[in-house]
Amino acid sequence: MTVKDKIKANENYFSNVINILGEKGVFLFKDAGVVYQKQNGKLTGTREELDKVKNLVSPEFFDQNFTIKK
Repeated sequence: MTVKDKIKANENYFSNVINILGEKGVFLFKDAGVVYQKQNGKLTGTREELDKVKNLVSPEFFDQNFTIKK
């Protein structure tokens, strides 16, 4: 599996998570030891928490689907 294939698979995975979660729903990303919450259609976390997934997806996907907690 190429890096591009892995990124696409990760994007599909996170898309499914976002679609399944209700607003204010939480997602435990066990591998990273982080809990993200869905707010306004995006997974939210601290900058440090978001850094744990930033390199697993494309920059465009990250910008569209993740945001810093407010």
